[in-house]
Amino acid sequence: MAQAPFTYLKSCAARLEVVPGDARLSLQAEATRGPGREFDVLVLDAFSSDAIPAHLLTAEAMELYLGHLKPDGIVAVHVSNNYLDLRGVLVGLSQRFAMDFVIVDDVPKTEEFWLSTSRWCLLTRDKTLLRQWLPASPEAREALEAGYHPVLWTDDHASLLSVLSR
Repeated sequence: MAQAPFTYLKSCAARLEVVPGDARLSLQAEATRGPGREFDVLVLDAFSSDAIPAHLLTAEAMELYLGHLKPDGIVAVHVSNNYLDLRGVLVGLSQRFAMDFVIVDDVPKTEEFWLSTSRWCLLTRDKTLLRQWLPASPEAREALEAGYHPVLWTDDHASLLSVLSR
């Protein structure tokens, strides 16, 4: 499906590899084979439905991601959801792992019925990366200044009640 009928991956100039399966399990499997590759960006885009994979947003999951991320890499999380507000979970993770964190809302420029706002959270250990990028993007705003209550999920406890949209 990622290759056809969609053409983005086929047209992409970057070297890429598509690994089917659960992202967390695939990264864990790669870690058991020895020193893993380091990535510039890890994208988590699985949270827009009613049944979200909470195991991808736990402290243990972030620890795994950071083990595969370059020191100046970014974890980009698509958190657009009609029922759940996951920003607090990302604030909790950013605080736990001392990461810089911004929220970016991509608001459509036209009012077509099929277009909607897309919300992304960007996390990085590089304290200068997002600060350099923020002035160029008026949509980006620092999450900690916005006052989101931090929520830290773990593999032992992740409550959807803590992130229900109000």
